Amino acid sequence: MTDVLNQITPFNKHRFNECMAFFTKRAGGSLTQIDLVKLHVLTDVFHVLGHGIPVIGGALSAWEHGPVVPSAYNLIDSWAHRARDESSTYKTEYFHVTPGPGTLNEYTAAKDPDLDNFGESEMESMVKAWFTYSKLTSKSKRDDYFHKDSFIGKAWQSAKDEQRQEVSWDDIIDEYAAEQGLKPERVAQIKRSIRF
Repeated sequence: MTDVLNQITPFNKHRFNECMAFFTKRAGGSLTQIDLVKLHVLTDVFHVLGHGIPVIGGALSAWEHGPVVPSAYNLIDSWAHRARDESSTYKTEYFHVTPGPGTLNEYTAAKDPDLDNFGESEMESMVKAWFTYSKLTSKSKRDDYFHKDSFIGKAWQSAKDEQRQEVSWDDIIDEYAAEQGLKPERVAQIKRSIRF
């Protein structure tokens, strides 16, 4: 079963930091906590669909506001709490975190990412994630994408409907196949490509 991915591909903090630094640099400034967790989800989903393994890793949970990797959320949320506690910008090795209301804290890259940490296919998935996310120009468009309009949103909705805590990789692949009109043979090929 493809959901073994959630168990054997743990969250990689270093790769998360490098990948998110790439996105904040690409944004030309800063991103919010919500932006970072959604870009993580997109990056991993696109790479799993194409190459059978996530770029960053971590289990996808079906949280209220869409799919999230809790380890990633908790990491950047801890930085936000430090920034709020200090009432100033909190500095990590990779980010400067400026407090804002709720999850609208600003995360600015403190250094250039080392893109040598990523292979060509991983970079392609990161660029695809950026391109996809940058088209979601409002909160309502992002909510619709991650809650209902996309294959990711439909997989999240299945988890919510079935009261599951994790978003199933099988559901993601099946919803992607339905959205793209893939033949059963291609769906089976994607599921077989998942590397353990």
